Formats: sequence, C-alpha cells, structure tokens
Amino acid sequence: MYGKLLVGIDIGSSEIKIVAAERGDTQELKFLGEKSIEAKGIDKGIINNHFDAKMSITNLIQDLQELIKRQITDIYITVPSGICKLIPTKGDVEVSDKEGIIGKRDIKRAQEAALRIVTPHDYKIIQLIENKYNIDEKMSTKNPIRMKGKKLELEGSAVLISSKYYKDYINLFRELGGIEVNGLRIACEAAAELLIDDLDRNRGVILVDCGKNKIDIASFYEGILQDVMQVAIGGEIITKDIAYCFKINEVQAEELKCFTSVSTDLYTNSPIDYNLLREVIDARLLEMGELIDKELKNNKDNTDISNVIIYGRGISLFNNITNRFSFATDMNFNF
Repeated sequence: MYGKLLVGIDIGSSEIKIVAAERGDTQELKFLGEKSIEAKGIDKGIINNHFDAKMSITNLIQDLQELIKRQITDIYITVPSGICKLIPTKGDVEVSDKEGIIGKRDIKRAQEAALRIVTPHDYKIIQLIENKYNIDEKMSTKNPIRMKGKKLELEGSAVLISSKYYKDYINLFRELGGIEVNGLRIACEAAAELLIDDLDRNRGVILVDCGKNKIDIASFYEGILQDVMQVAIGGEIITKDIAYCFKINEVQAEELKCFTSVSTDLYTNSPIDYNLLREVIDARLLEMGELIDKELKNNKDNTDISNVIIYGRGISLFNNITNRFSFATDMNFNF
C-alpha cells in the first residue's frame, strides 16, 4: 500500500529540480527520486516565456512519474528568495480551552490573525514563517501545544511575492491538467534546513545561493530569517567573459570554467593561457564578493553576522574561492 506522495519543485535560474518522497503511517519520509532539467523560459526565477517554461516543467514531471511509477496530482513550489519580500507580523488570540490548555485550533487562529495584514499593492502572501509563540507575554516557545495560558501571540514573518509572478506560476501549473499547487515556499528556508543547524541560526549566518544569472542572499539571526536580497549577477557572466577573452563560444567557455573549478591539470598541454584565464575568473569573483558585501551592509541588521555559507552551481565549486572572496569582505565564507 502506498503512503502519501509529497512532491516539491524548485525553480532555479539555471535548472528546475523536482523531488518526490512518500510519507508512511509512521510519518517518516522515504525518498523516492528526483529529476532536473535546464530552466528554459525562466529568468531569475521569473517566468518570461510561458510556452518554454511549460514545456520544461511538463517534461520534468513526466520524467519523475516514469521514475517513481506514480501519478503526481499535487505539488509544492519553492521560489527564489530574491524575488520575495518579508514583512514582520503578529497575531494574538484568547486561548479557547476553559482550563487554558493551548491546542492546534488556537495555533491556527493565531496564524490566521497574523496573516490579516495590509500588504503592499500588487503583492500576495505565499507563506507564514512562525518565529515564536508568546504565552501571556511571559513565556516564549516554538511549540506551545499543551502549554497553559490565557493569551497566545504568534510572532512571525509573512513572505510575499509579486501578484503577477504568483499568477504566472499558478496559471502555468493549472494548464498542465490534474496537478494542484499546494503552496509556494521561499527557497532559503528549505536550504536552511539542509545547511545550517539551530546554533547557526541563533548566532547568525548568511546563506548565499549563487545561480546562473543572480545571487540570492538570506540572513538568519537569533533563530529567525531576517532579510532576503538579490544581486543581479551570477556564474553566467564568468562564462561570457571567458568566451569573449578567448574568442570561443559559450558552450566551450562553460566547459572551460567547469574544468577550472575542479583541476588545473587540463592546462598542462593546452594552448589556453591559464594565468590569463585565472585573472578573468578572479576579477569577476572579486566583483561578486564586493556586491554581496555591499548588499549586506546596506542593512544594519546584518553587520554583526560574520559567518557566510555559499552554495549553488554558479561559483561555489571554484578552488580556493574562500580566499578570493576574503579580498572583498571581512566575513568568514564556507562552501
């Protein structure tokens, strides 16, 4: 007997990835499989060619269905952090139980109250991040279930995206037929579950997702997602620089960039001037580091955070990238 099928699709700048898992009676998740495809029709996480994006996602879903031998009927979508906005919000309710025991219904009511906020024009709430619950303004906790009190207050953050971007996503999946969108989620929260622990969240950490044509930045402090930003430059610019300097096409330049990120052995008997190639790459990496540093320092809340984790296919595979980024900032980079 099959368990509950859970499917998530991650919309990136260079690729779209889909993952399937199964939840059984014990509530444990069993990984079933994953597939990925080039992100055609999508730029910086935004659909800019409806037909190409639809074809890419259709093929991706079909490939996953063939792999797991199951029909996909509903899906979660993660969207790039950089196209999202965060708005702090609170929701407080009176505990409904006569004895003051907090239950799931009280939590749901507090969540609904927190979502009753005035949003900027043409923006839509896609997610509520629960930071903490306060009980009678005396005690704070992540999970207030079965605790006692008269008043329950939720402090959180509402995640918003442009109404247009939201409609584009929803309309695209509706056209696929038979697939319901369970919800949209901000990508950095999912990444944080994999890359950092509670200690990192509390001390402060910045996640930098380097993609093909953009860099998404998310800062965490005191256990809370504080801010999200985007820098409109990514690994693709390095590919273009290499293609221009060595007068080769971008496919060749991309291969050269990928080889350079792994090993220098390729250049032993190669006509390529390795020192010039290194200069071209290092110049762009320095620029990226400076742009990241500038974006972070624009927000005073980030000035006390020194730990940075960089991930993504854009630039994180380069050897000794920690040293190169250190020229641009005094932060501690990890990859």
